[in-house]
Amino acid sequence: MGSGLPGGETKAVLTLKAAPARKKSALRIGLGLALLAAATLTALPLWAGDALLTRDGLDYLLGQRLSPRQLQVESLLARAAAAETRLRALQDQLLRRIYLWPGDTRVEYRSPDGQLTATAALDVPPLIQAGRTLVPLRFVGEALGAAVSWQGETQQVAYLTDRLQIILTIGQNTALLNGQAVTMDASPRILNGRTLVPVRFVSQWLGAAVNWDDQAGRVEIRYYDGPPLLNPAASPTDDALG
Repeated sequence: MGSGLPGGETKAVLTLKAAPARKKSALRIGLGLALLAAATLTALPLWAGDALLTRDGLDYLLGQRLSPRQLQVESLLARAAAAETRLRALQDQLLRRIYLWPGDTRVEYRSPDGQLTATAALDVPPLIQAGRTLVPLRFVGEALGAAVSWQGETQQVAYLTDRLQIILTIGQNTALLNGQAVTMDASPRILNGRTLVPVRFVSQWLGAAVNWDDQAGRVEIRYYDGPPLLNPAASPTDDALG
């Protein structure tokens, strides 16, 4: 509406009506909720239907869902480790042992309970070469149940079982396992007319476990008749074993 001014001019006057009290209250509440949501957006898991809106909320959800499965996995791993320990303990009760001494032709055969069952003498003693032990080719193969042959023309040693063929060549660190090339860390050699081969490599592929007893200064070959209960796992590297 207009109001009279000197000179006949009129001034427009804008009249504001007070908003109802309940509308003001609703506005304050809405603004408060918006500010609260903005302040806590990075800390609280907020949802819009099924959509997660924050990273912390996602971490929380994944933790809630994965924790039970993680516990199941850990439980299965613990049970598997316990079963393997029991199996290895049973295996130890069945294992026979052969003891060799580098530089000595003596050989001892012992039962699973450690009783001496037989002795033998090698044609040549085991030899340590570049930190690896070499033993007579025929001895190690026949002791572990393999057929052994020597090919003079090709300078090759062959071990044969019902599941595996191992071929070694004098002076070479590559062996053939069922036709596949495998690198060895020691090569066979001829000493005093006898062929020596890496004891660890041959023994483990024939299903035996090989250890070096540093205190006694001897090689221990653990084996038993029949198929292995466990795949022969490589023992920690010992400087005196081939």
